[in-house]
Amino acid sequence: MNLKIKDRLALNYLVATSILMAAVFSSIYFVVKEVVMFNIDRDLRYELNKHTEEVEVVDNKLSFINMEEWEEREHREVQVNPVFIQIVNVKGEIMGRSPNLKNDSLRFTDANTSEFYNQLIGNQRVRTARIALKNRGNISGYILAAMSLESSITVLQKLQNILLFSFMVVVIVLVFFSRILADRLIRPIKHLSESMDHINRNNLDERVELPSKKDEIYNLSFNFNRLLDRIEKALIRERQFTADASHQLRTPLAVLKGTLEVLIRRGRDQKEYEEKISFCIHEIDRMSKSAEQLLTIARIDNYQVNKKQESEAIKPLITAILFRLKDEINQHNIKVNVSYQLENPYHVDAYYSDLILENFISNAIKYSFDGGEINIIIEEAKGGIVCSVCDTGIGINETEIEKIFDNFYRSDAVNHGIIKGNGLGLAIARKAAESMGAELKVESTINKSSCFTLFLPFNILSHS
Repeated sequence: MNLKIKDRLALNYLVATSILMAAVFSSIYFVVKEVVMFNIDRDLRYELNKHTEEVEVVDNKLSFINMEEWEEREHREVQVNPVFIQIVNVKGEIMGRSPNLKNDSLRFTDANTSEFYNQLIGNQRVRTARIALKNRGNISGYILAAMSLESSITVLQKLQNILLFSFMVVVIVLVFFSRILADRLIRPIKHLSESMDHINRNNLDERVELPSKKDEIYNLSFNFNRLLDRIEKALIRERQFTADASHQLRTPLAVLKGTLEVLIRRGRDQKEYEEKISFCIHEIDRMSKSAEQLLTIARIDNYQVNKKQESEAIKPLITAILFRLKDEINQHNIKVNVSYQLENPYHVDAYYSDLILENFISNAIKYSFDGGEINIIIEEAKGGIVCSVCDTGIGINETEIEKIFDNFYRSDAVNHGIIKGNGLGLAIARKAAESMGAELKVESTINKSSCFTLFLPFNILSHS
């Protein structure tokens, strides 16, 4: 049965409440019934004890004392709820009975069965009880007492009808109110569904309104908004990557196309062909490097989700970077000084730290004057450790320090004709620092030095 969630809520509420009401009404009925039967049984015990004194045993025969007086009393009084009395011997043979039994008799059950039981006298339902009559410690017979159940059964039947009628009325009312209640409960979900349906790729900046009460619907709305945040950021990264790739690759492709078109217009000598082909290879290398850097920026967020938390000590990490860059260091005749001032062997995120520190050291080599010096200092500071890379180079204008971390930005102090680059290295470093929870800082003086600092809080470090 394919029901809407509103109908399922209403049905479940109706079934659960109906079962509870049925249990309550049944309990009421059976409690009242037990009370009624308890009172009848109590009256029967009283009658048995009272009439036991009116029975005598003569020659092992049972009989009533003053039977004539008893008959006269019953003839004189009108009994509203008569009590029937009967005595039997151990074999169950009737030895005497009250006049109001007339030609009827009370059924005697075996002594091993229940003391109280129900039976019919004519068309009348009665409750019967018995006790043993003893003479000198031996059972001589039994006395039976019975009272009509008709009035009690009538009361119980009326109570049963009232409870059944009340149950049906309650169920009908519940059908109505359960649908209203289910509709009220489902209303926030309808609103959430409508809001979700309204949001698409073109308006991802919109969010679902959070309910005032912090319940499950609130959590669902909150988590959906967080999902939209992640999707929006992913689309922004996609658009940014597309724009950056288009920006970075358009010019070199145009240059390559123009160069190749020039080559095919007429014949060239061997030297000119070699020069143009070398130029094209250089442009292709530059395009490959730019594409790799753009992919690195795009991969950082995915790595943040899927990384294996690989860590490495800082000192060997820097040693590995310097080894990879040794050819550039020797080419510019630069002296590198490393000062490791940490007492504890702190470990850092190997992937992010390598991206940042390699970029810092590579830039220090690129923008230092030939024969210059690079100082790398790793020391402990308040709240974490600091890795500083300082060069003796061309420096950065103070007004440009905040811009150098933007995609494709290159300082005006750079001689673009000699020092090649595309302005993506520091953008990668900033993205990596944000992802690992670190901070970057730059201090620079034109034509003197630049100092790039990576601050790593203790909470992202380990000693393993």
